[in-house]
Amino acid sequence: MGHFGRRSGGVLLAALVGVLGGCGLPDRRAAPPQPPTALPAVDAADTFRFAASGREADVGRVASFGYEVYYRFSAVGPSTDRNLRTPAQLGARRFVRLAAADDRDPIDQGDRPLIEVSRAARVNDHGEVTLDFAPVRTGRDPQARWDRSAAALRRGVAKVDGTFEPFGCDRFQARHADVRALPQLASDCRQEQFQLQLYVLSYSRDLSGREQYSDARYLGSINLLFP
Repeated sequence: MGHFGRRSGGVLLAALVGVLGGCGLPDRRAAPPQPPTALPAVDAADTFRFAASGREADVGRVASFGYEVYYRFSAVGPSTDRNLRTPAQLGARRFVRLAAADDRDPIDQGDRPLIEVSRAARVNDHGEVTLDFAPVRTGRDPQARWDRSAAALRRGVAKVDGTFEPFGCDRFQARHADVRALPQLASDCRQEQFQLQLYVLSYSRDLSGREQYSDARYLGSINLLFP
């Protein structure tokens, strides 16, 4: 089974392993993860799909593996920024990491990616992941489904109580990082369409504590109508 959550860096652990590595201990570092493959939506205009990055050759050296998903709102029109590759590039172009409904701020708590895939699923090739935004049209949380698991998604904007903001017209504020460049979302977005773009990256943290990302893959865009 998978798990939703956020991960923290293993800097201290990585440094310690690096020091001990010269003492003849087994290598605990894993190869960088492979990127997932974007798939076309099937029978649903409000979904994004991607194929797992396949069986991991270094599964025995990986402590945590999964996916991070970034999103961006924009006005309806031709999609731009379709060839970004790193978290830094995504952030510079105003893409924000999705959160899970059960996440708590600060987002670096825990040692898991947004969508964590179990070791057993990694060994057996865990298939496809679906991100379904159709529920937003009726005021509900979008959903992610993978590895016989499902969970609700939230925007990557924390509330005062540490939970994360839902996708709803009454929750957008001009100060929020994901709507600063689109002020009409924060004024009145009801019955208005906005473009939503998504990227996904594979994420892994090996036994040395080192975190690695694959190249980002563009999942496409949809025109999202808020009720």
